[in-house]
Amino acid sequence: GLSDHRARLESIDRLIERSYNTGNKSKCKDTKDAPPDEDNVTIPVVGPQLSTLAAQLSKIFLRTDPPIQMFSAPAAAEIANQYNILYGRYSRKFQWRRNLLLVIRDAVNYNFCAAEVRWRARAVRTITQQINTQTGLNKITNAFEEGESIKHLHPYNVIWDGSVPLNEVAYRGAYAGYVEKYTRIALAQFCKDEAIDLTKEDWEEINAHQETADGLSYFVPKINPVIHNDKVELSHDDIFDGKSSKSQNKTSTAQYNLTTLYIRAIPMDFDIVQEGAAEINIIKLYIVGSSKILKYEVLDNAHNLFPIIFGQTDESPLGLNSFTSAEELAPIQNTATKLYNAELNSTRRLISDRAIYDSDLISAKEVNNPSPTAKIPIKRSMHGAFA
Repeated sequence: GLSDHRARLESIDRLIERSYNTGNKSKCKDTKDAPPDEDNVTIPVVGPQLSTLAAQLSKIFLRTDPPIQMFSAPAAAEIANQYNILYGRYSRKFQWRRNLLLVIRDAVNYNFCAAEVRWRARAVRTITQQINTQTGLNKITNAFEEGESIKHLHPYNVIWDGSVPLNEVAYRGAYAGYVEKYTRIALAQFCKDEAIDLTKEDWEEINAHQETADGLSYFVPKINPVIHNDKVELSHDDIFDGKSSKSQNKTSTAQYNLTTLYIRAIPMDFDIVQEGAAEINIIKLYIVGSSKILKYEVLDNAHNLFPIIFGQTDESPLGLNSFTSAEELAPIQNTATKLYNAELNSTRRLISDRAIYDSDLISAKEVNNPSPTAKIPIKRSMHGAFA
């Protein structure tokens, strides 16, 4: 299930970041291979190896600009060049290179990656040629910019139909989607981008879903126990010294789980009346919390695929049951760590390898304790003997 998927990714991230050596083992699930105390050093093996592989793959696949291009026969080279000019514009607007690099890193780290590829529109402001008579400056108006978007999906917060192979989810899966966290302001901007008009009643219903905790809540792994970046620390009241409205739906601290879900379904099963309602269609849903539907849309595309692509660097018949590169490197990192710390502990004990002690006062077991930070107690039977 999703919880098992998240737990596995978290254990891999702990290997990469060596976060079990933080001195706070209560934050760590997998402590059986952790060093015995915070004075030990974890040898970095997994992280550097995966970073090198990700860098090599990015040099191969992201070396061109734009990173995805159209090629054609010589007779249609001019048409292909025009498409590539458009792709270059879309690549800069929607950060193709950054998103593809994150996808590559996920594939290398987890042997699992996902990206959403779709036509996207977003609200922007543009300067017009008209002059504002009051200010003498050019007027600014609202507009939309559109283009092909490639969006990296956070692997912890992706959902998909596990009954089909990962590479077939796009064209044979029953559902696929992802969860994101939005503040109220960001959610309002999202609705503006998607041309979703919300009434006051809609916002009141949305406010009931603030911080809804369920199986589809946005998940942030606790890899570094020192950092807590999943909460908004300041509200409007903090910024404006209490002069802003006390209304809960106007605060910047309100957060919502927004699920984007694609499903294959028959529209008439959902009482959707339209042409082709009896045929299998791809339906796109925006859901706040667990039940508030912001928008539904029946996708009309020729390829009949989900706009979410899943991938693996090492595709095998075992699917996600196969070991990732991080899991295969884990024994090497653990062995190197134990050997290094054994040598380090031996060096720490050099100053006390030969000593004279009174066996009536101190036990030989305590003197020969292999821990470099061990304390040596006096035998109970000798308490008060020096009085």
